[in-house]
Amino acid sequence: MSFLSQIIVLRSSLSASDRQREDIWMRVREKISPSHARAVLQTSRETCIPADAIFRIWIHVVACLKQKKHSSSLWFFPKWVVAIILVAIVIRSSPLLFFASETTAGSSVFIFPTSGTTYVFGESGGWEPLGKQLVLDNNREFRTGPDGELTIVFHDDGVVRLAPSTRVHVRDLSNRPQDTIGEPSLVLLEGTIWVQGLLPYGVEPLSIQTALSTIFVQEGSISVTENSLTEVSVWNRRAEIVYEQRKLSLVAGERIQIWQDNVPYVTPMQPREYALAWIEQNLERDAVHRQEVAAWQKEQRIAMAGILPTSPLYRVKRAAEAVDTLLTFDEETRVKKQLNQAEMRLNEALALLENGNEEVYFPLKEYEEAVLAVAGYIDQDIFAQELLRSSLAEDAAAIGAVLPDDDLYLLKQAILEAGASIHQDDAEKQDIDEVFLLDRLAALSENAYDPEKLEKHFTELEPALALISQNRLSLPARREAHMLLSRTSVLLDEHGDGSAIQKKILGVLLSYLPRKSAELPPLTEEELEEFVKDVHYRVFVTYTLPRSRRNQLLEELRHIEGHRDEGRILRRMYLEFPEGSELLRVIRFAIQELRRKQIDLAS
Repeated sequence: MSFLSQIIVLRSSLSASDRQREDIWMRVREKISPSHARAVLQTSRETCIPADAIFRIWIHVVACLKQKKHSSSLWFFPKWVVAIILVAIVIRSSPLLFFASETTAGSSVFIFPTSGTTYVFGESGGWEPLGKQLVLDNNREFRTGPDGELTIVFHDDGVVRLAPSTRVHVRDLSNRPQDTIGEPSLVLLEGTIWVQGLLPYGVEPLSIQTALSTIFVQEGSISVTENSLTEVSVWNRRAEIVYEQRKLSLVAGERIQIWQDNVPYVTPMQPREYALAWIEQNLERDAVHRQEVAAWQKEQRIAMAGILPTSPLYRVKRAAEAVDTLLTFDEETRVKKQLNQAEMRLNEALALLENGNEEVYFPLKEYEEAVLAVAGYIDQDIFAQELLRSSLAEDAAAIGAVLPDDDLYLLKQAILEAGASIHQDDAEKQDIDEVFLLDRLAALSENAYDPEKLEKHFTELEPALALISQNRLSLPARREAHMLLSRTSVLLDEHGDGSAIQKKILGVLLSYLPRKSAELPPLTEEELEEFVKDVHYRVFVTYTLPRSRRNQLLEELRHIEGHRDEGRILRRMYLEFPEGSELLRVIRFAIQELRRKQIDLAS
């Protein structure tokens, strides 16, 4: 047998059989089984801690629990304090979880080339073609070619449209009611512009400067021409013109011309002028622009409303507001937050209306209460009072484009009434009443052809008409109210469908208009002489300074305007006033204007 064969036989004899392998595995498995392990652990535990020792420890633990079972209640209050502090920290560190952003989109001054060739004065010192929209970030000069038109949008405060061959300089880019830089919004150097204002009274108006005057526009539409003279025409609502430190108020349908060394005199426009293509086009654009701005303002407020009172999380939002204010220790910052929270109530009311929920009384009431609470708290703090005034002005400016047709008008009422409640001033409340009256008259005029809306607006307007009959309006407001009453009466009389409701409304409106001067009886010679003597006395005896006398004469001429004997009175005044007086030139100009008006009426 070879050596290799011997090795193989030896290996086979030493190898374990299958049976032997199984016996060995069973013995190993028994040693490492869990039952065996548990037995080892149990033995170790009993060795280290005897059973009687465990029993004694358990008795001691039970006794301690019985004696101090009330200790958990002592931790109840600290736990809640810790929880509140943690919530406050979360709120302060993550305010956007509960508060909507204050602004969702900014507004700027935009320049839109409308048609034809338009130019901007470039930084290089020359005119450059303007072929696309421009966002204005500093004052610039613009002009239009013979066929060009340009539109300038001042935030949501108003719009200026340039006619062909016009040159302007945009100066003040402030978004009302921010403090302006003390300059006019725009300087008209030459040509013609159309201006629409969307700012409520009480907010800094848009101002247009010409060579000899400055025109202020808040709510209204005007056209201004600057060539050899300045001509201002008011097409909607009203505007104010300042010339040589004298302020004149014009309402729709009135025009004034100003040139060097002349006495400006207000003249009426002819109704047919409203049918001119450029005028009609701009009035239509104004209506569309106002609606677009009102819709944009509405979207902004709804976007800022955040969680509404109808949401289960609304209480969390209000609690977050309270905690945020409580943990604000800087006086100025706290007042700002309280005013922002008050404004949030306005946004919530508008969002509720948009969602079809008309239960907006409580948010609006909470707004007024919040503003009054802030006003009472800061009664002696001049700086905080300025914050409150600025906040109310900002709220009012943000809804300047709305009329009673819009949902936003509820907010306008709440803001203005809250402002009047703070001041506790009869004059302030009268101004608010004037705003509501004029807004409703404007809405009535715009809806003269819609019987359903006409009746609705008249129902809201009728109680406010008492301001006219009781003579509680300021002179500019009274003139604008008469203008709106007259315009609406003409629309109902000449273009109405003759329905019963239109006839009723027409009769009521006519009763508030002043009687026509044609109904006045003519003056006798004695009455005419006495009339002129009274005017002479008020001009020359009451006043001694030349400027004061001229101002009084202009006031007298305004009262005479429209009188049946206007021509006779003017001629007698021209004869009776001192020869060589500068005031004779004023009377002569009034006579010329009267003749021109008579010629226009005859044609």
